[in-house]
Amino acid sequence: MEGKRQKKNNTALINVEDELLVSNVAELRAAILEALSSNDRISVDFGRTRYIDTAGMQLILAAIRTAGGRLSFLGNLQTITSAALRLGLDPAEFSSAVRGGK
Repeated sequence: MEGKRQKKNNTALINVEDELLVSNVAELRAAILEALSSNDRISVDFGRTRYIDTAGMQLILAAIRTAGGRLSFLGNLQTITSAALRLGLDPAEFSSAVRGGK
């Protein structure tokens, strides 16, 4: 699920590969928590993410609430929007973390 982690200017970059599912959401959660402990900012890149399930969306919402303004999303943001709409969520809830992307 999760690809390479990089660090630049005290910002951690976490790449989410393919799908964010209940079976792999714990891996991203651990990566986000680890990054929060040692970086000023975190960028999560969804550029290669094709699908996000309910557990993935729960993690995304929890990450926004936990990290606040320290978190941003990059890449294929349509995947997040589609998952939010499918689950009856308002995509505007994610706007605080959205930056760049498609």
